[in-house]
Amino acid sequence: MMMEALRSSSIAFGGLVADAFSFALARTVANAEAVASGLASGGTEAVFALIPLGILLLQFASLFTTLKVLQMIWFLMHEVRFVWQRPKAYSAARPGGKRILIIGDSAAYGTGADRAEDTIAGRLGHDFPQTEIVNTAVNGSVVREATDQIRRAGPGNFDLIIICTGGNDILRYTGLRALEEDLTRLLQEAIRRAEHQIIVLFYANLGGAPIFPRLVRSLLSRRTHRVYEIFRRVTTKMNVPLVELYTGKEGLGFSPNPFLEEPAKYYSKDRMHPSSEGYRLWYNRMWGEMVAHHFTFAESNTLPIAAYTAASYGSPRA
Repeated sequence: MMMEALRSSSIAFGGLVADAFSFALARTVANAEAVASGLASGGTEAVFALIPLGILLLQFASLFTTLKVLQMIWFLMHEVRFVWQRPKAYSAARPGGKRILIIGDSAAYGTGADRAEDTIAGRLGHDFPQTEIVNTAVNGSVVREATDQIRRAGPGNFDLIIICTGGNDILRYTGLRALEEDLTRLLQEAIRRAEHQIIVLFYANLGGAPIFPRLVRSLLSRRTHRVYEIFRRVTTKMNVPLVELYTGKEGLGFSPNPFLEEPAKYYSKDRMHPSSEGYRLWYNRMWGEMVAHHFTFAESNTLPIAAYTAASYGSPRA
């Protein structure tokens, strides 16, 4: 029923857009003919032809923008998997040992990866095979809602909490002051539940996502920078590591930005979220921060932590 309704809605919307596009195209052709006729006649008619010429230029710009927006809508409708078709968020019930919690939005959930094992949570589950991986991330959630995700994870503390959020606050234009307060409360709760063993991931490539038209990307990039500054300020104040993907402002061997150099490789099919390769790049950067802040740990009856470091960071896992 829902699929049929979506299909009918998309057909109706497509017909409406086609009619509007045909009307705009017809008016553009008419103005082009008026410009050509006026310039050919010369004299005052040539001067008056400048008016439809200006309108013509605006129409061309409008048509171009419309085509880019239609392209964005087409990808969202045809390339993004419906929520019920996406792989489930990776979790691994391994009671009695260490515990890692992943919270946040679609990037924490793993949207865009080919397999759940390719996500941040899935890679942690591979590198810590005896550790319980709890993932309560929710697609579309904002920073304010992530605090509830910690509470939904149940009682008890965690040995590490991975927080990946902020993308939807960029898109929804959450007030910056409210966002800073929400992030502060979130980190305070996470610190309490993990004894300060926390890493924050920030998806800074949203503004460069090829799904959006160039004008939208420009606006999102500026908005992303403002949100990033809040994340940087709050995490620095609270002494929490921040791992970005990818601001382009760091000298960590990622210049130029690989997402811009090879978008087909690092963006998923929806052209907005990271692909499996994008998550691999992010995970390896995160692992470096885990090692630097001594957040890694050895599990009982497993290889020492140095083996994990070599496998996951020194030579990135495919």
